[in-house]
Amino acid sequence: MLSFCAANEVSSSFIFIMSSTSRS
Repeated sequence: MLSFCAANEVSSSFIFIMSSTSRS
């Protein structure tokens, strides 16, 4: 369960970074 939460957090932050990068 803990590893799933960690992976989910990494995924959402990665998606957020990708969104910000594609805007520029």
